[in-house]
Amino acid sequence: MWEDFLKPFRHGNNGSKILLTTRNENVASVFTPNNLHYRLNLLSKEDCWLLFLKHSSVSTNSKQYTTLEPIGRKIVEKCKGLPLAVKTLGGLLRNKYNEGAWENILECKIWELSEDDNMIVPALRVSYHYLPSYLKRCFIYCSLFPEDYEFDKDELILLWMAEDLLQSKENNALEKIGCQCFFAGKFYFKHKEFGHLHKIDNKTRHLSYATKYEDSIKLFRGAYNGAIAIHIRTFSDLTWLCYGQSIDIESDSWLLRQQFVCLRVMSFKHFSIESLPDSIGELIHLRYLNVSNTPIVTLSESLCKLYNLQTLKLRNCFKLEMLPSRMQDLVNLHYLDIRGAFCLKEMPKEMSKLKHLNFLSDYIVGKHEENGIRELGTLDNLHGSFCISNLENIKNSGEALKAKMGNKKHINTLTLNWLPKGNIDDFQNERDILDKLQPHENLKELSIEGYRGETFPDWLGLSCYSNLTKLNLYFCMNSCELPSLGQLPLYSIWRFLILPPLGLAALHLEQLYINKCPEIDCFDEKCLPQSLETLEIKQCQKLASWITSKGLQSQGRTRLILDQ
Repeated sequence: MWEDFLKPFRHGNNGSKILLTTRNENVASVFTPNNLHYRLNLLSKEDCWLLFLKHSSVSTNSKQYTTLEPIGRKIVEKCKGLPLAVKTLGGLLRNKYNEGAWENILECKIWELSEDDNMIVPALRVSYHYLPSYLKRCFIYCSLFPEDYEFDKDELILLWMAEDLLQSKENNALEKIGCQCFFAGKFYFKHKEFGHLHKIDNKTRHLSYATKYEDSIKLFRGAYNGAIAIHIRTFSDLTWLCYGQSIDIESDSWLLRQQFVCLRVMSFKHFSIESLPDSIGELIHLRYLNVSNTPIVTLSESLCKLYNLQTLKLRNCFKLEMLPSRMQDLVNLHYLDIRGAFCLKEMPKEMSKLKHLNFLSDYIVGKHEENGIRELGTLDNLHGSFCISNLENIKNSGEALKAKMGNKKHINTLTLNWLPKGNIDDFQNERDILDKLQPHENLKELSIEGYRGETFPDWLGLSCYSNLTKLNLYFCMNSCELPSLGQLPLYSIWRFLILPPLGLAALHLEQLYINKCPEIDCFDEKCLPQSLETLEIKQCQKLASWITSKGLQSQGRTRLILDQ
């Protein structure tokens, strides 16, 4: 492994250097067999004290210094010259001038747990010991994940929400917590870490496993009993080995039986399951449900009884045919991810009632008023990326206007998708529909796919979309011209009276992709933004021929990619 690690470094430029630091002398001997390494001494007592003062923010001129100095020096002495321990405890006592708080740290029994004179772990344990209780619970929750697990911040926050671990006033601080934890005891059980299922007892509240799928299923079938099930709050799989293994949740009632009255987090991602039983509606405390990457076909209507549900993940459920009809009953739903659920034909009715939705990956426009485009009108709290598909089901611009896309200020990536359906005669109606779907000015990326109009509405070129950096036009079969990418505001026109024209683009567009737009045959080079870095044109025969005849090529900062 060491030899493989070194291979890329042997081809660096002359003069390149690699600095490796370690607290383990064996590592140093492997890296430099001839003992050509530098041994750093521990910090002196006085340097430790100065470092401690810096991190504790205690001024030597303060009136408390005389009282706190002797206690602080004893604390520093326990750190035995290790700067990480000194910094940790100094930060723990930052801006605390109470003599009792310092003495509590000094007399803490955790110091007695040191091994091989290593004071790092005890120092960190002390800092954990004095965390506020709500932060301790969030921190401990991380112990469910394997060692060296790379946390996804947003995912972890969703899980904390589901477990009711977050306090609204401390959300910003909690988002920064992403550490491993080794102090959870019997309340958290990670199968890979402990290995023996007899360690699960009636104190276990949160359970995860990252082992072979078939082993875990077989073992957990035998491990569950009423005493465990009645208290368990988290059941989460962390394995990627589930495909090819089938499980019948209906018959394996140990997974969803009535005793799981306290369950708040349930994850079956990657399981080979095709349905969830009606009994899932009895898990009334469930707040997080993840069945992503499964071949699930249907979701039980009883799912809509889970009025506490906050997160529902159905990503890449490629066989899922429909969502439960009464999704509007999930009034506490914050997060719904249906990306990759390509078999879904439309949304359930009255999605407008889900006013707490913070993330909705896709909205599939239905043919009826109760699941049409107008249902988006009240969902102004949506964040991040958002895709609206089946826009061909919108009958007129009046319906499109009711979506109130301009009010959704937190969406930064938007995809507008039409499914091509036969010939169309009323090109103006199509243009008007797209015109009324005008998004908010904060948009950063926009994709228009399957648009059936001949021309694009004026808003696509307004200078107020200065944050737009990426535009993708895909399968716009009838469009015969590009949108005007960057109309100048009126107050800027006077500049052209005294300054040479620098192009008419006011947008900051960096990437423009044009794919399968066969009727576009040319464009005005002056109307392309000067900020453009990538212009990619694929399967646009007329446009490609025109570019070739003009002898256009990559110029300045713009890279032209042409694929006929």
